[in-house]
Amino acid sequence: MALTPPVVSVVMASYNHAPFIREAITSVLAQDVDLELLVADDGSTDPTADIARSIQDPRLQVTAHAQNRGACVVTNELISRSRGQYIAIMNSDDVWKPAKLQTQLAVLAEHPECIASFGAAEFIDRAGKLIPRESQSSHYRDIFNKKNRSRGQWLRFFFEHGNCLCHPTLLIRSQAYQDIGLYDNRYRQFPDFDLWIRLLKHHEIHVSPEFFISFRLLPGENASSMTPKNLVRMENELYTLASKFFDHIPDDCLRDGFADLMRHPGLPTPQHKTIETALLLLSPHSTSRPIFSLAGLMALFQLLGDAALEDLLQTEYGLTARDLHDKMAEIDTLRRPDLNALSRSSGYDVLRELTKRIRARLRPG
Repeated sequence: MALTPPVVSVVMASYNHAPFIREAITSVLAQDVDLELLVADDGSTDPTADIARSIQDPRLQVTAHAQNRGACVVTNELISRSRGQYIAIMNSDDVWKPAKLQTQLAVLAEHPECIASFGAAEFIDRAGKLIPRESQSSHYRDIFNKKNRSRGQWLRFFFEHGNCLCHPTLLIRSQAYQDIGLYDNRYRQFPDFDLWIRLLKHHEIHVSPEFFISFRLLPGENASSMTPKNLVRMENELYTLASKFFDHIPDDCLRDGFADLMRHPGLPTPQHKTIETALLLLSPHSTSRPIFSLAGLMALFQLLGDAALEDLLQTEYGLTARDLHDKMAEIDTLRRPDLNALSRSSGYDVLRELTKRIRARLRPG
């Protein structure tokens, strides 16, 4: 092993991707950048690990685990072993574009204020065939096509629209993980979204319009697939994200993203900030209502249990327990579509239908 650390450490957690992992690894090793590629197989029951180990390249290190423990656990271990100045995340079924890392290193050199670089993705099917734009659901068609903005405005976008950053395009300065921590293994659907929220409270990012990756859509198999179980898990995980969405957000970042929605954007006291963030969760601007609204209800419930905050709510915001009672009657948190009926469909039709239904589910009634 070379003593000099590489510029980039690429980490890849793999699981049952025997048909795809060779192409994924090859696309990484083809990058014209000084790198190491750390692959950890997470207890695959197919030949994924054997295929990875058969690739001979001194930059490649492959570890195979007998037990499946989850992508977050394995990815965190790989990040902890990484030696590079930058860390890139790669899925074991995707394919990088040839100049991905070179382009992103240039972006971060040009923007030293940014701690991470992201890009756009094209979508391919199981056979590696490009999925035409007109065949993609509207959700996927433009999900990663976003303009750059400030930290506060990124958080505002997340608040109103959800995640829009393509995880396997990430190139990040390794210092970031030391600053904000690793992926939270309590999340299965949203470990990346949780990390972006934490990251953007303290650091700027850059999103490039170029396609950096061919993202393989495997309906029912991708961790992000809109299956009935995943949809239920998404809602529950989203509630936990909503409950801590504004935790530890700096005042300037909060004002930058949300001043127009606040009663007292000057945030004269910490108590005002606590109230403002609770009321933001109850605002109609989040497309994740009523999930965010439920988090807001719980926050308001707690605030009204504190005598000093209750007095501030009443005198400066005109809110009392009666308003909480009214909100409790308005927000129908437990409405749920017939997810089991959707499971009888298949392929891209179910993907489109599930996407349509979850967006309708999260839209204010």
